[in-house]
Formats: sequence, structure tokens, C-alpha cells
Amino acid sequence: MQQKEPQEKMTVTGRKTVHQLRDLIPLVSTLELHQIELEQQNQELRQARQDMEQLLKQYTELYDLAPVGYFTLDFSGTVLAVNLAGATLLGTERAALIGRSFPGLVNHLDRHAFEAFLLKTRDTTEKQELEIGLQRMAEGDLPLFVKLEALADSAGHTCLLAAIDMTKRKLAEEELDRYREQLEWLVRERTYSLEAEIAERTRAELEIKELNSTLERRVEVRTAELQATIRDLQTFSYSVSHDLRSPLRSINSFASMLLEDYGARLDEEGQRLLGSILRRTVSMGALIDDLLNFTKNSRLQLSLQVIDMTALARESVDKLQGNGIGGQTEFKIAVLPTARGDRAMIAQVLENLLGNAAKFSGNAGHPVVEVGCQVQEQALVYFVRDNGIGFEMKYADTIFGVFQRLHTSEDFEGTGVGLAIVEQVITKHGGKVWAEGRPGEGATFFFLLPRS
Repeated sequence: MQQKEPQEKMTVTGRKTVHQLRDLIPLVSTLELHQIELEQQNQELRQARQDMEQLLKQYTELYDLAPVGYFTLDFSGTVLAVNLAGATLLGTERAALIGRSFPGLVNHLDRHAFEAFLLKTRDTTEKQELEIGLQRMAEGDLPLFVKLEALADSAGHTCLLAAIDMTKRKLAEEELDRYREQLEWLVRERTYSLEAEIAERTRAELEIKELNSTLERRVEVRTAELQATIRDLQTFSYSVSHDLRSPLRSINSFASMLLEDYGARLDEEGQRLLGSILRRTVSMGALIDDLLNFTKNSRLQLSLQVIDMTALARESVDKLQGNGIGGQTEFKIAVLPTARGDRAMIAQVLENLLGNAAKFSGNAGHPVVEVGCQVQEQALVYFVRDNGIGFEMKYADTIFGVFQRLHTSEDFEGTGVGLAIVEQVITKHGGKVWAEGRPGEGATFFFLLPRS
């Protein structure tokens, strides 16, 4: 019996142990699950730490290598942190800036504005902006102009400050201001100059108006004088026509009667003198006619029309030959372009030039007179050329004057008015006349008529 009791006790104890072990199995399973969960959490934490370290590295790189200067300040203005760009901006190392007062770096002219800017940043959640000048750390460096952007951190203990370099833009603006000032100065100078020019022009215009007024008065006076002179010339013309022609006719008549009735009683010299008187009265009559024509042409108005110059030249030759002039002369008339002018006046021009050419070439062995034309773009230049005695070119500017004769009336008949009439008529048509010649080689007389 005594042996059986211990055995029974052992059996009971074993049973309890088995039951206890059975109870531990779920706990072990639970612990194993917790261990697995812990390992997973540890893995997640390690991954999160790696991600955070990676993000921190990226942030640090972005912070340090950013092109903008970043500063962390407390609200007393002390620099707590700065990136590489901020240190480079101020020309120093980062370590030299940590713990330094940022307002001490601000240009003294902008320091008060910066302090107010810092206070405003502390008191608001909105971003603040300010443009100021900073002093670089190195001696002799150029001033630095920056645009500051500041924002208080979420806790409101520090200020995050971004500094953007505006030096180049500021210098460009200052240069632009200098150019603007220079331009404004130039504009003012030019304005003064223009005002002076306008004043001078106004004064000149007033003077011109006054001169024009004076000139108009002078023209009126001169016109009245010319009209009076024309009336006097007309009176003179009538006087010449009536008062001189009558005595000339009487002298001519008496000389003719004397020569006819008493010519036989006169010796040769007396007959010559009477013949000279007759010739001189005829010449005087021709002179009176030419002078009357000259004064009449100055008063006549042009009656413009298209003129067949070839036909007009032939008519003039026929008229001259009908009056016994140029009977032995060969007239060569080219086909001439039509002109625009007063036909009667141009006929007078051709008759005078052709008559002169025939007269001064009459002593040639075979007198030849040519009529031709040189066509120009804006004008027609007609000419009459002869192979007569010619003239010295030094007289070319005088032969168109009234009574300007190069030869005596005994050598060649004429009144000395014919070429003056030619110049008068052509000038009245807006043209001009000139002559060329050489002694013994003939002469050429030109007259130009505008084509319009």
C-alpha cells in the first residue's frame, strides 16, 4: 500500500504537467505570432527610417544646392541656419554666418525697413516680401541687392527667409534710369532747340509776310508805272505812225518830184544825193514799221495753236521771194515737227531769220539757207543756217538787242530791229534764242520752243 501511494502521486503530477503543457501551446503560438508581427514592424520601421534618411538627404541637397539663398532666423534676427547659396551670396562660409545677426548685414539705409519686415513676418501667417541692400562680407565687394521672401514656421519661433539676388536687375534698372535721364535731357534740349527754331521760323514767316505785303505794294506801284509806260508807248507809237510817216511821205514825194522834174538840170552828185534821200526815207519807213511791230508784240496776247512749221517756213520763203529777197538763194527746208504757238508771231520770226540769212549770204558764190530742227525730250530747237559772211562769237550776246548792227546800212540794208523782234516773240513763248557763227563761214540762228 505504501508503494502504491507514491505511484499514484506521480501519476497525478504527470497529468497536471500534461494539462499545463497543453495550456502553454496556445500561448506559445500567440508569442510566435507577436514575434512575427514585431519583426514585420521592425522591418517597416527600418524601411521608414531609410525613407526618412533618403528624404532628409534629398532635402539637405535641395537646401544646400538651391540657387536661392535660404536663411533660418529667430525673431531677434540671429542666423540659425543657412544654405550654401546664402553663404556664397554673402561671400563667406556658412560657419561664419551661424549665430551672426542678420540685420547687421543689411544696408544701414534699409535696416529699419528690415526690422519692421521681420516683426510683420512674426505676427502673420502670410508670406512677406521686401527688397533691400546687403553688405557682402569681403572688403571692396560691390553692394548686393536682394529680394527677401519670409514666412514664420508653424510653431512661430523662427523665420524661414529666402534671398533672391537682384543685383544685376538693380544695376540694369539704375543704368536704365541714367539712360532715361539722359534721354529726357536730350528731349528737353531738342525741345528748346525746336522751340527756338519755331520762334525763328515764326519770325521769318512774319518777315516774309511783311516783305510779301511790301512786294505786293511795290508790284502794284510798278504795275501802275508799267501801265502808264505802255500807255505812253502806245501814244508814242501812234505819234510815230502818224506824225513821222506824214513828213516822210512828203520828203519822199518832194524828192521824187524834184528828181523827176529837175533831174536833168542836176549834175551826177545832185542826182546821187536825191537818190540817197529817197532810199533813206524808205529805210526810215521800214524802221518805223519794225518799231511799231516791236511795241505791238509786247502788248499782244498769244493765240496758241498747233503750227505746221514746214508749211509756215515755205510760206515765209515765198513771201520773201515775192518781195524780191533771196531770189538767187537756195532754200533747203527739212520736214519740221509741228510746234505749239502763235502762228502769226512765229511767221514773223521765220521771215526775219530767213530774210537775214538770205541778205548776209547774198555775196556767196552759191548762197544756201537751211531750215531744220533738233528734237529734244522737252523742247524743239529750230534753226536757220546760212553760208554767208558770219560773225565774231564775241558779239553773239548783243546781236539780239534793238538797233544792234554788226554792219553799216551801206553794206547791208536793215533797221537793226528784226532780231530783237525774234527774241521778243520766242521769249514770250517761254523759249530762248541764240546764235553761232564764224567770220566767212556763215551763221546759224537757233530758237527753242517748249513742247508743252
